[in-house]
Amino acid sequence: MLRGKPQISVKVDDKGLKARNKELALILELSSVLASSFSLQGVLENSLSRLLDFFDLRAGRIYLMTEGGKEMELVAHHGIDPGGLEQVSVDTGFSGKAVKTRSFIAQHVSELGDQKRVALLSSKGLHTVLCTPLITRDQVLGVMNLATDKELILKQDSIDLLIALGNQIAVAVDNARLYEDLGAKVDELTEKKNTIKFFAYSVSHDLKSPAVSLCGLTKRFSEKYGPMLDEKGREHCSHILKSAEEMLALGDTI
Repeated sequence: MLRGKPQISVKVDDKGLKARNKELALILELSSVLASSFSLQGVLENSLSRLLDFFDLRAGRIYLMTEGGKEMELVAHHGIDPGGLEQVSVDTGFSGKAVKTRSFIAQHVSELGDQKRVALLSSKGLHTVLCTPLITRDQVLGVMNLATDKELILKQDSIDLLIALGNQIAVAVDNARLYEDLGAKVDELTEKKNTIKFFAYSVSHDLKSPAVSLCGLTKRFSEKYGPMLDEKGREHCSHILKSAEEMLALGDTI
């Protein structure tokens, strides 16, 4: 590209990039959305909104795996009433097949084997569903379902773009979970630190009173009976007094 030219200069401009390469602009825009400080649900719903606008689709849902790995739970939706769609099994339907085979799947709602599911999705005005597995670090975290109420012509470029965007969403979900785990551990450490601090304060408070008494008694004993003690006795008194004073000093630092 530089052949015959001393320099190439292209202004970094979102509008210019969008005009030249809409797909790349969408990836960058979604990256910015997923890196925002919103709640995970808010970020995912915002992402769905942008994807539906870009691909001119009607509705979107994102499901994440539950702990057992047999069910997926709806965590975000846009453009659709989620009633009846709160959970899906990994063993049935488009979503389950996309997860188990780690494949992008586009299929007509009428081709679902479960007639109750067909009736439910059809009642919501859906004609075609696009399922993209959310994969990161070789793990399937869930699935993104986009749907339309009309016939759809898909090109390989669009499928590849959806797969790439699914990966971005999976990375964002994974990072959010890691951040949540880290936050929980920080809270746990803070709680333990406060418990230790309270324990140390209690011990210090409990030791201070006898330490004051011991220090005072030793001084009085040394003053009154010191002349009657031999060198060894006076040395013992000195050690007791020193230890009591150290206990007081230690208590003051906690």
